[in-house]
Amino acid sequence: MTVVATKEEQLIIVMGEVERILTCPLEKLRVQLSKSFLNKDIKEELLKLMFFSDSKSSIVEKLKEIDKEYKRQLNYPNKVPFTTEEYFNSLSQTRLSTSKEFGQQFKEMNVITDDAQLNLSSVIDSFYKQKYASSEFKQFIQNYFKIQGITLKEFCLKFHIRLSTFERKVTGVMPLTIPSVNQLYKSIDKEFHNNLTQALKTCIELPRRNNFGILIQYLKKKEHLTQIEISKRLGVSQYYLSDLGRSREFISKSVTLKLKELILKIPDLAQDALSLYNEVVFCVLIRSLQTYLGMTFDEYASQLQITKEQLIRIEKTVTLAPLSVKKRYTEILKATYGNDEFQKVDNLSIKELPVNAQPKE
Repeated sequence: MTVVATKEEQLIIVMGEVERILTCPLEKLRVQLSKSFLNKDIKEELLKLMFFSDSKSSIVEKLKEIDKEYKRQLNYPNKVPFTTEEYFNSLSQTRLSTSKEFGQQFKEMNVITDDAQLNLSSVIDSFYKQKYASSEFKQFIQNYFKIQGITLKEFCLKFHIRLSTFERKVTGVMPLTIPSVNQLYKSIDKEFHNNLTQALKTCIELPRRNNFGILIQYLKKKEHLTQIEISKRLGVSQYYLSDLGRSREFISKSVTLKLKELILKIPDLAQDALSLYNEVVFCVLIRSLQTYLGMTFDEYASQLQITKEQLIRIEKTVTLAPLSVKKRYTEILKATYGNDEFQKVDNLSIKELPVNAQPKE
């Protein structure tokens, strides 16, 4: 039995495939394109670009253009000209088959080795949830480099991995993607694949919609605003706004301040929306303090007396912070800024609304 993915699911998978191809070295690009499940016309166009160019720049620009279009379609599903299922399938040529068929497809692409095959349900699930490096995964990477006698920089240079991106993924700042996991299996010696698999199983999963995203969705419906209109008011691109709502980035104080300005102008704001905004604010503040203190996730989580996973889920606004965490945060804040100054740190929370924007009960 073949299970056909929804339009959104297929777009997410195709975007992952585009990201995978973007990470390929130029010398391997032709082979990877031939194995790719992207649309035939797109592949032919990319191969023509390869024939007339000795660099990867023109191909990268084309792939980014494709990725941008897929993101547009994902953010504005009602504006995508999907009139038939056949039209969509011709665009992506992507179907989710049974787990066995899907796994075989990955193996044929030489993405996952036989002796370190990822659990298929978790591979499929990765398209719908973000995965962040755990302490165990970070420790595995550090131990591997120590055994091999190489540095992080040497490893990245050898296997054509961008150093800054890899560092952010290992430390849990950026999510681990399917292409980056595939690259690890290709780059790390096979004798360590089982250890890598075990380390990956400990990684932290986050849903693709967080409380910030829910709040943005409420504002869209309440004020009849589009993604572009809200992004302009917050001073970010529509794609970055989408990333914020999907836990791909941390929400900054500057963005939250502009969100506050937007909320203060909304008449008859629902009480639940106001409460959710203030909870999101706390998540932003707790992240801001970590940055100010210069602590790692493990160090900061220890100070707050919670796990690293709990900390990331709070900072990404996936879960609301419990009272015990808020209390411990206040203690750290007082110790950092002093009893007289710590209250000035929070200029984001909304204590009172204007008369014309009093919340509904």
